[in-house]
Amino acid sequence: MSQKTISSVSKEIPREKSSPGTPQRYAVRGVSWWESFFDENYARLNMELQDIEATRKQVDFLIDVLKLKKESRLLDVGSGTGRHVLEFARRGFERVTGLDQSRIYIEKSRTRAELEGMRASFVRADMRRIPFRDEFDAAYSYGTIFGYFERKGDDNLAIQNVLNALKPEGKLFLDVINRDWIVLNYARRGWSEHQREYTLEERKFDLKTSTAHSTWAYFTRTGTSRREMRIRLYSLHEIIALLERNGFRFEAAWDSLNKEQPTMDSYHFKILAIKEDNHE
Repeated sequence: MSQKTISSVSKEIPREKSSPGTPQRYAVRGVSWWESFFDENYARLNMELQDIEATRKQVDFLIDVLKLKKESRLLDVGSGTGRHVLEFARRGFERVTGLDQSRIYIEKSRTRAELEGMRASFVRADMRRIPFRDEFDAAYSYGTIFGYFERKGDDNLAIQNVLNALKPEGKLFLDVINRDWIVLNYARRGWSEHQREYTLEERKFDLKTSTAHSTWAYFTRTGTSRREMRIRLYSLHEIIALLERNGFRFEAAWDSLNKEQPTMDSYHFKILAIKEDNHE
């Protein structure tokens, strides 16, 4: 990035035009922000930098808290580029399905499974319209997938779709960011670098709606691009209420893979819930 500082570069972030009356933060070629945000840049400079050992420990944790067996049918909601699904497949779990709305990520996942000779299934679908019913023993989601939608009711719809995909007494594990940690540790700007490619994030937080707005600017070898994110965040009691309102029984919440109790200082929560047996 030559001699430029992050401050000076941020002034050069390209601004995409929106139609009259459209809030700038939602304007990305006329589609929902998440349909364009999760692109090649986010995969390469975020998802694909995840440590393999961390993924292994997360899968260890899932096997433990979900009481999984090799023959268990398992659904990864928001599977991204497939890192958890493929780790399960490497361990002999052959009935794991990854679900994601991104065509790019589903294609990447399938390609990786083929290259490794792994038996894994990947389905492209919106989590508000999951194409399964009463099929899975357990479902999990790593990385805060709820709160993407502009309508709050769509978070309920997404939870209901996960519920419907599970067998009676099916288990759900969620890894979600803690809204209260974000408020306490609010930072207007952050940045990262990988092999001389840079990501700059500029943030705003709406206390009225508990919504985080951010602009991600990528400075890569092929040029500069900009994406918008808008995500509604929840406190722990709100997540529990969301689950219980939609047919789940809350079982436990932890701060970490060591099963420590959650606190205000917890960056993420790990939550376990079970489908109530009267929801079939």
